[in-house]
Amino acid sequence: MATDSEDAEEVTEELSTTDRARLVIGSALSCVTAGAGASVIAQQPTDPILVCAGGALTVFAASQFHDLREFSRKNAGGDA
Repeated sequence: MATDSEDAEEVTEELSTTDRARLVIGSALSCVTAGAGASVIAQQPTDPILVCAGGALTVFAASQFHDLREFSRKNAGGDA
């Protein structure tokens, strides 16, 4: 039985560039609308990383960060 992350990976691989952009934008809107705490969303190393903290959204290229968990941990509190 496949895990959720494996299923998501298979679906993401089948998406066109336009569809992937829509998926990223949809995820961003969901994150902002929910006013969620900081979170990082990335399926592939080439995908944008969405960082959402208190309704503020920043999109980075995944290649800018070598350790996503460290980045997420440092930014989870909203400290500069």
